[in-house]
Amino acid sequence: MVNNPSWCQSVSEFKQTVGSWCKNPTPDHMMNLAIFMDAKSVSGDETPLKEVRTHLNGYLDSDVGMLMSFARAVNQFDEDGCGFFAQILGQKKHKMDIKKMEIFPVVHGTRALALKAKISKTNTSERIAWLSQMGLIEQQLKLSQDVSEALAYLMNTRLKNGLLALKHNQELAPNHIDTENLSTLERDLLKDALQVVKRFKHHVSSQFNLHHA
Repeated sequence: MVNNPSWCQSVSEFKQTVGSWCKNPTPDHMMNLAIFMDAKSVSGDETPLKEVRTHLNGYLDSDVGMLMSFARAVNQFDEDGCGFFAQILGQKKHKMDIKKMEIFPVVHGTRALALKAKISKTNTSERIAWLSQMGLIEQQLKLSQDVSEALAYLMNTRLKNGLLALKHNQELAPNHIDTENLSTLERDLLKDALQVVKRFKHHVSSQFNLHHA
């Protein structure tokens, strides 16, 4: 990013850039906004970043359409008959991308809710905790706790599967898991995690009226 002119701008220029993203919510602009949402200051003065964030927040109350466009990506990789459940039930044998299908919806769904709530946290777990405290993720159904635990399990499964593939010199694309290598317990835990992700995607879709978009 430090070598990319689009991301090396003065505060006033970056405010204009962020404004153009919001006014014209193309897929590329929403991707840039997602990147900016996860930005954090690691050295020096944090004031410029905070100033641009405050400027961004000014667009949120009056631009429901932009928020819908931003959140819509949570359903970008919706499962079909070739999804995880089909594999776990033995209907399919090929490998699946756990990051696209299950981790991304949680990370981006949380990011979208944080944007709507003007939460400045950049860590997904911290965002979930804040959203829960604000009542934006159902506490009575333990959704916030379930989502945190499901995300931790999915990321751990992704890591273990990648390390196993390296150990046995197997050709496995990044983020892909082979459900045939999972134990019965691991399959059960994965099914539970996927159900939680499905509930969370439905919750995000309801928050942004994506079912009617």
